[in-house]
Amino acid sequence: MPNTIVIIVFIILCACLLTWLLPAGSYDRVENEQGVNKFISFAPILVVISYSLGLDSIVGVACLCLGGAVGFSTGTLVVSTTVTAQKIAELPLYSGIEFRFVCWAVFLAVTILYIVRYAKKIKANPSLSPMYDLDRDNPLQASADLESFGPMTLRKWLVIASMVIGLACIAVGGIAFGLDTQEYAEIFIWMAIVSGLCAGLTFSQIAKQFAEGASKMLGTMLIVGFARAIAGVLEAGTIVDTVVYALAKGLAVVPVFLQGPAMFFANVIINIFITSGSGQASAVMPNNVELFYTPICRKSSCRHFKGPFI
Repeated sequence: MPNTIVIIVFIILCACLLTWLLPAGSYDRVENEQGVNKFISFAPILVVISYSLGLDSIVGVACLCLGGAVGFSTGTLVVSTTVTAQKIAELPLYSGIEFRFVCWAVFLAVTILYIVRYAKKIKANPSLSPMYDLDRDNPLQASADLESFGPMTLRKWLVIASMVIGLACIAVGGIAFGLDTQEYAEIFIWMAIVSGLCAGLTFSQIAKQFAEGASKMLGTMLIVGFARAIAGVLEAGTIVDTVVYALAKGLAVVPVFLQGPAMFFANVIINIFITSGSGQASAVMPNNVELFYTPICRKSSCRHFKGPFI
């Protein structure tokens, strides 16, 4: 199978080709980027915990991404998606919240059962994991050996306390003060320095450990950077909104009884190009409301708009 970076480069080339084939165009926007990608920085922590429990990296990432996807896709109280879409559709704010709570409970139950079932299977036979060979070569797995960890000491408790305080600052800062990815990175750097001092390391040792840790994540960072180039090419060619407009207008020719499912699958495709929750609501909802301008259909358009965030 080709390397992940090779696949991403191929997709980038396809995106470049689309900029020549599709006419350019864009909607007017107000800059207010929202998304769920900020919690990805916690993935290495959960992956190491997963390794230490005898599981694979998929379990660690699933606990993070699927948990966030359940809350974001059901949109029970999400301002950047649910409220934005309902304002555009001229619906009462948080209308249909009972339905979304039911969806949240069902989605969460199914997700928990799926992760637990998969974790039990991998715990019983690690070779069944799709990541088995890659996880064996992952440097993070070497640091997840609990047997060599030794007894808990005061310094280790201080390291844990510094991590908890840092994560609390990220959570509170993101909710109350609107901190973004750049500020999160700064907090993580301070966490590394304080944790190193609590562990009794010198500044030189902290810098060396930081460089070694960063080198283990270099492959992942390259993949993220290359993947971001796909959206960059589409945005620079101003064809993202062209795709959105074509998909939205195509719904008008779909039979009435299939318009709901068609709207859902159209938003699945649009979500590939627009990952921002409020950005997708602003781009999609005006077209959806124009096509289905009745109270029931407006509610349906909001619900189908939410679905692709799974």
